[in-house]
Amino acid sequence: MQMQMQKNTHTVVCGASHSVALLTNGTITCWGNNDLNHCDPLYLTFRDVIQVACGDYHSVALLSNGTVRCWGANFWNQCNSVHLTFTDVVQIACGAHYSVVLLTNGTVRSWGSNHWNQLDPMHLALTNIMMPHYANNHCVLW
Repeated sequence: MQMQMQKNTHTVVCGASHSVALLTNGTITCWGNNDLNHCDPLYLTFRDVIQVACGDYHSVALLSNGTVRCWGANFWNQCNSVHLTFTDVVQIACGAHYSVVLLTNGTVRSWGSNHWNQLDPMHLALTNIMMPHYANNHCVLW
């Protein structure tokens, strides 16, 4: 299927069965499967979004004030309330069932599934991280 993206589209990211587009006006739009609230209308309330990321069944938005919002499936706590405690986030990334944030002080925090030690406490010792990247269901930090 080919889609015509609007000229006001900044970024598009994909989960397992849904997609999210960040528009140049700081809002987002979502399409695809919604059986697990992948495209829950909650995202329509977000303003001043500067980055989006998708896991398999959840999505994360970074707002310009450094806070994070999540929506979608919560089977593995990937949308639990811990993300609401962060107020100084500069970068976000998602694995299949977990999320990672980079804070302004160069440290990393994560939440969600720990089935393969994705949330290993080792990440708490990392400092001066520049940017997390998602690759093949793993988050790569550099």
